[in-house]
Amino acid sequence: MAMTNNSPESTPRSTNQHDRLDPTDELERVYPYPAIPRSVRPYLERCFEIDDINNIDPANTKALTRLDRLKEINDTLGLMRAYCREELNGSAYKAAALGVIEDSQDGLGDKQHPSNRAAEELGRFFINNTPDDEGILNDKNVYIAGLLQDRRRLDKLREQARSSIDEMDYVNGAPAPSASEWLADPAITDADTLHNAVETINIESVLISGVETLIKLRDHATNDRATLDLVRYSEQIVAPIAEVIGFDTLAMSLNSMTKTIRLENGGRGYLLHRANAMIDRFRSYDRGHSLAHNVVSIFNDVTSDVLGDTSQNLMPSLPVNYGDDNQAVYGDTPVKMIDTANGPVEASWRFRLKTPGSLAWKMYQREKKGKDSSVTSMDVLGITAVVNNDDDQIKLFQSMVNGLYNSDRLQPHPSPTKISPVHIRGRESYINNMVDGIQGVDVDSIDRREVDSAEALHYAKVTGFYSNLPFEIQCVTRFYRDSMQIGPLAHIIYKVQKVGKMSHAEVERWTKLLADIRSRRSRLGEIGLVGSIRDPQTNELVKVGDNELQAGKFVEELTSLSNVTNNTIGFIASTMVMNGVGAGTQ
Repeated sequence: MAMTNNSPESTPRSTNQHDRLDPTDELERVYPYPAIPRSVRPYLERCFEIDDINNIDPANTKALTRLDRLKEINDTLGLMRAYCREELNGSAYKAAALGVIEDSQDGLGDKQHPSNRAAEELGRFFINNTPDDEGILNDKNVYIAGLLQDRRRLDKLREQARSSIDEMDYVNGAPAPSASEWLADPAITDADTLHNAVETINIESVLISGVETLIKLRDHATNDRATLDLVRYSEQIVAPIAEVIGFDTLAMSLNSMTKTIRLENGGRGYLLHRANAMIDRFRSYDRGHSLAHNVVSIFNDVTSDVLGDTSQNLMPSLPVNYGDDNQAVYGDTPVKMIDTANGPVEASWRFRLKTPGSLAWKMYQREKKGKDSSVTSMDVLGITAVVNNDDDQIKLFQSMVNGLYNSDRLQPHPSPTKISPVHIRGRESYINNMVDGIQGVDVDSIDRREVDSAEALHYAKVTGFYSNLPFEIQCVTRFYRDSMQIGPLAHIIYKVQKVGKMSHAEVERWTKLLADIRSRRSRLGEIGLVGSIRDPQTNELVKVGDNELQAGKFVEELTSLSNVTNNTIGFIASTMVMNGVGAGTQ
């Protein structure tokens, strides 16, 4: 009978005999950490010195502590599945699970267990992960080893993100970071560091590190410099890369977590109370469903009203939802033809709920400027419609404005910094074209912002309330949307410019870097390391990079160590039997 498996571990079962279900498994037993791939469980348990996971002595506090480490790995892999889904292959999830063993064997991790034990267990894994018809340096082993070695490369980036060069700041009992350090504006690293990161480190490893960072900050965040350094590492390296390659939900969750920690340790935690109360309005929309489900329902209702036809199903995806561990809600729709009063328009949609940390940080920015932080931002639910060209944008935007003012369920309301619920930004000719033909609204009251350059961001938006829920709907062309993702208008470039204005040459340099990072997403599901190139026809390596070579040596060293240990144990056992030790025990 065929079996279905929706986990990231669901690779063709015939490719690796060690991933098959053991027919002797007792199916009624429940493994307490189901997100951990089956094939790595024995190595993790032995590394943590767990003899029998089904028979733990509750009085053994050390064993219980080791179980907590397995739970943390399980939580990490659960979130990875939620964020990355099938885009990461099964071997990447194995590498993520085995990462804690690599940390121990290298000596740079928590050093909870002897390095030789961890090294031997990794070696055993590679031996048992080798199908009978392949050598030890098969593609999957080398790929997993390369991802494990990336952990050391990421350690160096963490070092660069440290908040102090004074080692005394890291000594036990040293003063905690000041409030001003916590409340400093988050910064992104320089282009050279970011470029070096994606040139030498696999994107999969950055995503794994991002989820691990999220779990650590959630469970272990304190008011100390180590936490601040982890916050800075996330802000400078991990979240920007996740954002550029399109893993928006992970980037949003990381940014929410880091800003939450900054505000709490900086003495502004009260702003999170107000932000969480606003998010709870969306949760209260229907207590019988999850927050993510509610956001989808609200998106459907709002867009149906502004489009003026409730029969138009935009087919939104269900956003990532992983309980309280995930702070972000982000979804999208496929490209779909929409009927408007002015004719059909082809468009796709994106929607996201502002995270608690991001919303509270926005309140903090208003507070710093002496403004009322209690004023509601209208973009708590942000919706973006992406169309092909200016003509389609005019058709859709005019339909949105008319729908906003004619709906019985929507209440037009301006953003705190605007004078009208309708706002248009662009060159004068663009604004005039967008305004011409709008019905039922005093066009002279429309909020306008003229820009000097055609390359500057052009968009039109409406804002309002649905019930007591604030929303904003932007309408942009695909040209500007692409520029906002990896072009000169990219969010990352915008945030860097907040620190210091870039030259035109520097903007171009960043744009090329962002395009290169974005292109890496298409390789995520492949078994291959950065720097190596495969022939798409034969799947053979035509260029072997340094990562591939180093990973191969790593596999050989570990398996050699495990073979020596196994042979030694076998020799000792056989010697004991020959000398009569243990005789009569059978």
